[in-house]
Amino acid sequence: MAEPIFAKSLYCRPCLQRLLSRTSTRTFTSSSPRRKHGPIATFIPTTSPTLDALLSTFRSNIFLPSHLLKLQQSLIYRKKNHRLLTNTEEPATAKLGNEVHALKPLNRLVDEPSTAKSLAQMCELCKEGRDWVNMVPFLIELKTAGRKVKGWQFEKIVRRMGEKGGLGVVMEMARRVEGTGMRLGDVGVAREVMWGAVTKCIRSEWSEEGVKDAEKFIEGIWQLLSDERHVDRIAMGKESDPKMKAEIVGVLLWIRALRSTLLGESKDADAKVKRAAEMVLATWKTTDKTIDEEKG
Repeated sequence: MAEPIFAKSLYCRPCLQRLLSRTSTRTFTSSSPRRKHGPIATFIPTTSPTLDALLSTFRSNIFLPSHLLKLQQSLIYRKKNHRLLTNTEEPATAKLGNEVHALKPLNRLVDEPSTAKSLAQMCELCKEGRDWVNMVPFLIELKTAGRKVKGWQFEKIVRRMGEKGGLGVVMEMARRVEGTGMRLGDVGVAREVMWGAVTKCIRSEWSEEGVKDAEKFIEGIWQLLSDERHVDRIAMGKESDPKMKAEIVGVLLWIRALRSTLLGESKDADAKVKRAAEMVLATWKTTDKTIDEEKG
């Protein structure tokens, strides 16, 4: 086996370089079963140099190692092998797709930033809609690296994106659920996603364009709530189904009624408002009607 032989450090540097080259080519540019994840996602420049630096750190210190073979990971993580990476005349590299990456020594305790703190920092640093575009590849790479994003973290991310014009990216996160891990089967996440459209209407000051965009978004999310990738209805049952929650169905009713009222379609010719109202009534038995006395 290649890894046990390598562990004994029996290779001279040129041989090691050739070994890395063969491993990289076999792993990343062929259909070999040893292939791991392929090329690393790239990030577009943002309006924040601090955010750009954070994304760059994740890419080099967390995402790159997750795409490497164990042999290559051994090079960058094991201190006894670090001397093999410090020769500037013959740098050790790994080719992923069309990109060649220089391998450098890493210390997990020092060089890897916290997922939770970094996500919170990203939410603060993203100021414009285009800043959020990197969130989708970032979440995909986090999952590839084995870093989990919890439901409450997705709730915060979605809430901030709704406030700062990133609703289109939220839809993309939901559509690419296998990669991002953001499932609408989590009622808290679904609630924040739906309410993001309400925020959009408010931010647009109830403009025709804002209301139409919000309706398109909500209708799209409503369809995804029927997608088995998001909601396993057999496993969760009706009581946990987001489509059976009044606070979620109510947003669907609200946007349909709002569009009918503001855009002169009060006749409800397609009966969308009526159907949404019926769904709200149907959710009553599965809705928590307990009043929080502290909130009044």
